[in-house]
Amino acid sequence: MEINNLPPVQCFGTKCMIPNCDMLAEHKIGELNIFDQNLQKEQYYSFNQRHSYTTYLCDYHFNSIMDRHVTYFKTDDRFPDDYNK
Repeated sequence: MEINNLPPVQCFGTKCMIPNCDMLAEHKIGELNIFDQNLQKEQYYSFNQRHSYTTYLCDYHFNSIMDRHVTYFKTDDRFPDDYNK
């Protein structure tokens, strides 16, 4: 295995966290604070007061959830029209 293809050190010895998968993890996935600091202050600061969630996935499961061959956007009536452009 080439050194550029090594998984992150945090994955060393860690199995994929998908139930019944025995493959070793190749990706560490972390939760990101996507709340707008100015428009959603309460949610933004609440999020920052706890540790973000993380999980470990094998290459197969990582690719199955991160596949971008499909467009996932649709009009969202919960937000003003400015967001739906």
